[in-house]
Amino acid sequence: MSKRKLIMISVVCVVFGLSQVALAATTLKRLGRNPLNPTALTSIEDLRAAVQKYQSDLKDGFAKAGDADLYEAFAQQFPSAKVEEVKIQPGETLQWMLYKRKGKGKVRVVHDVTWAGAQPFDAYRFVIKKDNVLYEFIVPLVCTNLALKGSAPAPSVKKTSPPPPPPPPKVVPPRHWFPVIDLAYFRQFDPANYIGLRGGVEYKFNPTISVMALFGGLAKVQGDDGESQAVVDAILNFNVDRFFVGIGAGYRFGSDNNNVDLIADLGARVYGDPQAFNVSVFVEARIAVDQTDDISAFSRFGLGVRIKF
Repeated sequence: MSKRKLIMISVVCVVFGLSQVALAATTLKRLGRNPLNPTALTSIEDLRAAVQKYQSDLKDGFAKAGDADLYEAFAQQFPSAKVEEVKIQPGETLQWMLYKRKGKGKVRVVHDVTWAGAQPFDAYRFVIKKDNVLYEFIVPLVCTNLALKGSAPAPSVKKTSPPPPPPPPKVVPPRHWFPVIDLAYFRQFDPANYIGLRGGVEYKFNPTISVMALFGGLAKVQGDDGESQAVVDAILNFNVDRFFVGIGAGYRFGSDNNNVDLIADLGARVYGDPQAFNVSVFVEARIAVDQTDDISAFSRFGLGVRIKF
C-alpha cells in the first residue's frame, strides 16, 4: 500500500474514532455543583421568586437550547401554572437543562441528559402549553436548574364530557440527518482560481458534534497551473451556538495529480434554525499532505456558503 493511501486511511480513522465519542448522551450523577440559583428551593413560593429573579437568564437559556419561541408562553403561564413535587428516578432523561458553571457567569445549556445518580432527586414539575403542545418542565430543588423533560400533543377536549387527564409527555427526538450543499471559491497561490461544488450529508450526534461526508469537484476557472479535480471529503464539526470549527480529510483526483488533503473549516450560521433549513458561511484550507514543501502550488484556500435542508 502506498504512503499516500496509508496517510488517508489513518486520518479518516482518527476522524471516525473521534465521532464515536459523541454517540453517548450526557450522564449526570450529581446536582448542585453548577446551580442556576445557589440557594436550594424549600417551597413553591421560592420557585416562583427564583423564576422572577432569573427571568433574563431563563430567556437567554431558552434561546441557547433552541426553544426561544417557547419562552413567551413559559413567562405568561408559569405564574398561574400548577406546580407539584416529584422524584426523578435514575435512568430518566431530560431533553435539555440550564445551568451556570459554579453558579456564576452566563447561563449554559446541556442536551440529552440522563440522570445516573444512585438515588432519585426531588424536583418541582409543571406543564406549559403552546400551539396545542404540552411541554413538561422539572426544576431540581437543590439547584433550580430548569429542565425540559419532554413534550406531547395536548389531548382533544369534548364538550359533552370532562377532559381526560394529559398523557405522560412523549419526548420528541432531535433530528440527526441533514442534506448539505457547499458552493465555494478557492484560490491556489501558484496561481489558479477554482469554483467548488460539493454535496452530501451531515449526521449530528448532538448539538455540539457532527460529521459530514461530501462529494463534488473543484473546477478551474482561471490560471495556468493546476487542474480541475473531483473531491471526496470527511469532516468532523464542533458547534458552539452559531459558530463551528471543522477538521477532516479529503482526496482530490484528476487526470494528472491526485492529492490527500488535511481540511480545516471555520464558519458561522447566518440564517435559519439548527434543526431545520439554514445557511452558513465558512472559510476552508486544504493542505496537500505530501506536498507541504510547496503549499502555493498544491494547497487551496476558499470562502464558501453551506446550505442545509
